[in-house]
Amino acid sequence: MIQLEDLREGEKHIKIEYEPTSQLPRKPGYYSTRITNISSSPVRIQAFAGYRKTDAGWLLDTVTGDFYSEEEFLNWYGMEGREWIGRKRRLSRSCVR
Repeated sequence: MIQLEDLREGEKHIKIEYEPTSQLPRKPGYYSTRITNISSSPVRIQAFAGYRKTDAGWLLDTVTGDFYSEEEFLNWYGMEGREWIGRKRRLSRSCVR
């Protein structure tokens, strides 16, 4: 379980946006995620996951019940062969939840 305060340091480097996808705006369950490196240096994602809001905070919520790996992140966002997200670079991905 994490709290929003736990994310403050990361917010200095990465901006994450999550919203219904514009590609299928009337289809519930379809969403887009955008990750933007807002720092002045390249960043590297070593693990990632989705979370679900609860009354107590944010709970890890993935089909595996665990974090996805760096390799899965790179494949998911089409970054095979590149480990670092360049300065001011934005990655986007549309999915079904």
